[in-house]
Amino acid sequence: MKKKILALVFTCILLAGCSNSQKEKELQTKVEQLEEKNKELEDTIKKLEESQKKYERLSKINKYVEDFTAKYTKSTMFAVATFNDETNSFNIQLLEQAASDVSRMIGYKNNGKVNKNVLDLWETEITGTAIEASNNLKNINVTVKILQPLDKTKTIVEVKDGNVIKDIMK
Repeated sequence: MKKKILALVFTCILLAGCSNSQKEKELQTKVEQLEEKNKELEDTIKKLEESQKKYERLSKINKYVEDFTAKYTKSTMFAVATFNDETNSFNIQLLEQAASDVSRMIGYKNNGKVNKNVLDLWETEITGTAIEASNNLKNINVTVKILQPLDKTKTIVEVKDGNVIKDIMK
């Protein structure tokens, strides 16, 4: 009888040990699944945060495009602005009289007839406008370009973070 009781106790201990081992494996599997799900959620949150930053950045740029265009077309018809997301550039296109005047200034430069008055006007109106736009977009990492009036694929002034990168008059 003692042997039967000992065998029964031993069997119970063995079964309890196996049962705990099985539960431990199940719990470990659940922990691993939860860790994987947590990683997926963290990745999703990170992507959403990046998307929100990009949206906020584009929203600021688009607001400035509207403000710039309103300011420079309201009474003077000087210029309009667009944003090119592919090149990350804020492009300024000169209008009417401004385009004509700039084309004439470029012609003076190409013919070697540029004078101090032309350079001063260029510095104030053209380079100054690009620097102003760049300063307003400083923390957004955008390049400001003023496009050549007769060939919109060419840039006459380029400014980034308030620093002139290119100026065809210099």
